[in-house]
Amino acid sequence: MMVLDESAAPTRNMEGTVAPLAQASLKLSVADAIADCLRWLSRAGWNGCDNDGAQRANLWVTACIVARLAEVSSEYLSGDIKARIKQSLDLLERSHVSESGWSPDGCKPSDAFTTSWAIIGLRAYCRRIPRAAINLLLACRRSNGGFSAYPGDQWGGSDNPICPEITVTALRALNMCDRDGGDFLTSRLRNELSSTLAGKSRRFYICSEILDWEGGLAPWPLLNLVTQSAVQFDLESPYDQALLLRMLLRLRNQRARLAASALQKMQLADGSWPGFNLPELSGPGSTVCHLLSFEETSLIASVTALSALVMHELQPGLYHRPDMHRAGRLRD
Repeated sequence: MMVLDESAAPTRNMEGTVAPLAQASLKLSVADAIADCLRWLSRAGWNGCDNDGAQRANLWVTACIVARLAEVSSEYLSGDIKARIKQSLDLLERSHVSESGWSPDGCKPSDAFTTSWAIIGLRAYCRRIPRAAINLLLACRRSNGGFSAYPGDQWGGSDNPICPEITVTALRALNMCDRDGGDFLTSRLRNELSSTLAGKSRRFYICSEILDWEGGLAPWPLLNLVTQSAVQFDLESPYDQALLLRMLLRLRNQRARLAASALQKMQLADGSWPGFNLPELSGPGSTVCHLLSFEETSLIASVTALSALVMHELQPGLYHRPDMHRAGRLRD
């Protein structure tokens, strides 16, 4: 897999476009990363719940990959890659559980986190979203505005906690954020996420997802907290660094250049990025992350890093949104 060579730094012409050398380097890296993802999907397969002990592709990984690749300019994607993305989207559609949402592996019940990412991935390509999947998400909402993995009437107690990561992703999938949802996330970001590495990683994911909401959904107090969270550098996790780069790009912060440089330095010799350590769980139903292998976390980290770097080079993801203007730029 081709490595992004920092010594051959991207150059721009007078109109601000990326030089051909930089474009070619990124295009090869994206193509190789997609090929790795597709090889993994082909090897793992996904045929529902079998008893043969075979590994099954985690559908959250599939949905996350296609959603991230939707952010990559089509000029980086060959016809073969586009065809394979279509196959993955077909897989997502076929694996929808009737009268429910999506299960991570075909064995476990449909959960809000996997279902949210499936909706996000399918919607990015204008695929139909089953009404039953929307209903599942709504059934997972609690009175305080947060979401749990499963409907409260099906799985309660400590095994089905209200989780901010699920909440922020479900609100993105539903394309909504009311006062209760905003207050719930504001409270969690302000008071309950620890300063440990796991806590910081969760914070970056939540803040990045908030900035991926449609313009105008996020209330000002929540955006202010997100802005304050985007000041940390020298991160150890490539996945966290990729999320930080996404945040800085969304916030139109010029320090995105430094974040992109740091992310490129984390790339491995084979062109991939290392996987991430799974966060401590607040309960078995908190997210599906505990089901992932290290190889799968590497895929998530790599596709997130590549999409963020392409966004940085071509700048298609910078927002000119009213709420982002109010948030303003961070001080250097």
